[in-house]
Amino acid sequence: GDLTVDGNTDIGGAVTVDGSITASSGIYLGGTGSDNLLDDYEIGTWTPSYDCATASPTITYDVEERSAAYIKIGKMVFVHGTIRTDAASGGSGGLHLIGLPFSAKASGSERCGGFSVSGYQSGWGASHPTGGYINNGTDYFVIMANSNTADVIVVDHTDLVAGGNKNFMMFHGQYEID
Repeated sequence: GDLTVDGNTDIGGAVTVDGSITASSGIYLGGTGSDNLLDDYEIGTWTPSYDCATASPTITYDVEERSAAYIKIGKMVFVHGTIRTDAASGGSGGLHLIGLPFSAKASGSERCGGFSVSGYQSGWGASHPTGGYINNGTDYFVIMANSNTADVIVVDHTDLVAGGNKNFMMFHGQYEID
């Protein structure tokens, strides 16, 4: 049958549940302080895209390699996906990975998350993505490039290759939200 617990109730000993447990107000894990309350868990999908910092490029995406998913646990968002283009032209400035499901936290540490290229990347110009970061209050990753120096190098619009099956990237990352 159904068991309804209303308010603060201590249940001593082991509890066995055949079925699901619904906790509409959240579940405290490891303590009863506000920092221990898990009151938000969500999974979903999102559509990754490329954009540039100054002017947007014109891009045709490969539908077979353009998908992404996320898991949001409390204030942390974990993302992964793939993206590849069949045509790319124009644009200006550093390249961004856009379409993230949530905006990063508004303040605090300057870069509250990042992503890495997982698996591989292929079909890029002079520089290729190795990962990137997200700034506070934004909803995109700045895509960083390979470098053999201490210089910070971003993937630029000139690194987008125009042909089919180009600008491919498998990625995974995480960032903090408010």
